Amino acid sequence: MFSNTNVFLLGETPQSSSHHLTTSSKTVGSAAVQLLTATADGNENYVSNAARQTANALKGFSNAARGVAATSSNPKLQNTIIDCAQLVMTMSSKLIIEVQKTISSPTNSLQRVMFLHSL
Repeated sequence: MFSNTNVFLLGETPQSSSHHLTTSSKTVGSAAVQLLTATADGNENYVSNAARQTANALKGFSNAARGVAATSSNPKLQNTIIDCAQLVMTMSSKLIIEVQKTISSPTNSLQRVMFLHSL
């Protein structure tokens, strides 16, 4: 549950936070696609770079979700934003774990990549 104490950064507005969340959401999606593509290719260097990009995108997404929640005066919206952001972070974590398993055990990599696409 999100507390009613809104802590937002100087210059942060509901509009700027919303825009940042929209942009960062697209960045997370793009990074996840790159991670899946790299995994399918089996190139460990490319996977490593894509995983780093995904982690950085998730950091921006987390900050943006915090900003939207902090600049809102609606407790229900605050909780919904935080809950949805937690779900994105959890699913992204699962994706990264599955990618690690796929790269470390290439014997079933095709099956695992198909599984990853289903997430």
